[in-house]
Amino acid sequence: SANVGRGTDIHSIGAILYKEFTGRIPYHADSLEEVARRIREEVPASMRESDTAIARDLETITMKCLEKKPRDRYDTAAELADDFGVSSMVGQSKQDP
Repeated sequence: SANVGRGTDIHSIGAILYKEFTGRIPYHADSLEEVARRIREEVPASMRESDTAIARDLETITMKCLEKKPRDRYDTAAELADDFGVSSMVGQSKQDP
C-alpha cells in the first residue's frame, strides 16, 4: 500500500517506546476498528502523566515518532538514533571496533 513505508516503521517504533516507558499502549480500544480510528485521530496521553520521572526529551522523541502525519515524524531511523545520541552506532555490526 502507498500508506506503508518508513513513516509507518517510525510510528511503530514510537508505539514500542511508549509502551516500554509507560507500561501502557498508546492507543487502547475494544475493537481493531476503534484502535485504527484512534491511531488516525487521537494523540496519546502524555507519557509524563503516568510517570513524571520520564525525561522530557524522551517524551518529545517518542511523541514525534507518533505524529499523525508521516512528514512530521523522523524521516529515517538514523535521524531518530541521532536524537537518542546513538547515531555513531547505526549501521555498525557487533564486530566493528
